[in-house]
Amino acid sequence: MKITTDKNGVSHCELSNGQVGIMYRLPQAVVIKFEGREALLPNEQAALAWMQGKEIECRKERVQNA
Repeated sequence: MKITTDKNGVSHCELSNGQVGIMYRLPQAVVIKFEGREALLPNEQAALAWMQGKEIECRKERVQNA
């Protein structure tokens, strides 16, 4: 998983399969947009854990399809 943050504070998360999600902060939460869906999480740690879970799923799929 590769994470880059632009000058506006929006983080772009690219998974190993090429899928990209974005994360941005609101005053009380962090929003993740991924696969056409949005998730509202309480903090950045929760958002990173959520994306890490997606990366693990991605790697499991790749192993199963190999």
